[in-house]
Amino acid sequence: MATVSEAPITGGYEEMPYAITSDIFFRMVGEGLIPEDRRVFLWSGRLYEKMAKSKAHSAVQNAFNQALTRRLPSGLFVGNENPLRLDETHVPLPDLVVVRGNPLDFFDTRYPEGEDVVLVVEVAVSSRIADLGARLRRYASTLPQAAYIVADIAHRQILLHTTPRVVNGTGGAYEHRSVINPGEMLPLRLDNVDLEPIPYEEVMR
Repeated sequence: MATVSEAPITGGYEEMPYAITSDIFFRMVGEGLIPEDRRVFLWSGRLYEKMAKSKAHSAVQNAFNQALTRRLPSGLFVGNENPLRLDETHVPLPDLVVVRGNPLDFFDTRYPEGEDVVLVVEVAVSSRIADLGARLRRYASTLPQAAYIVADIAHRQILLHTTPRVVNGTGGAYEHRSVINPGEMLPLRLDNVDLEPIPYEEVMR
């Protein structure tokens, strides 16, 4: 019996990934196409799912949540792994964000974005390269008033980045970076308010 093989498709074009926009992503979430129990986010127009957390990651994230919540003045609140719209093709789920306003301000209007955010915290266990690379550049270029903290568990350091700016061709960068080591204090100024400094040992081991 003769075997019929399918002829290769040729036409002088290349297939390209279809970029999902933030609007499409939010529509998929709203219509239940992305299950609520899956930690799916949008990055560069593609869908990704966050990895399961280690014990250390969970502990540090919870410690930062507690420390920040205890210090924040009225008019700021902490969000945990909630969608944050950066631009048309980026909607990450940062470990923590500090947002202006009241949580219910976003009940049925929109997700936090840009000018709403004054702090982003990422806990780095296996994600250090991304947290200090692509994520740092994107946060710096899209969150003009937000500081950025990376809790680097492997190196037992807290990295505080402040004064974001746009850098042509590379996204963004921060003008200042501070390294907080064991025995030191983490100073934070959010929305023109100086918070009570956070001891390293309150959020890391």
